[in-house]
Amino acid sequence: MALRDALATMHLRGERELHTETLARALRLLDGERRAGRVTVPPPSSAS
Repeated sequence: MALRDALATMHLRGERELHTETLARALRLLDGERRAGRVTVPPPSSAS
């Protein structure tokens, strides 16, 4: 959602050039954050 809003703002300002390396890095970061939010950690075992 944030990336879409940023691209829309750029378009409204008349910016037409995308820097592919920066965009690719941002997409990898956003995907990593999405995946990290899906990770679950099992509860500690109560082995005594």
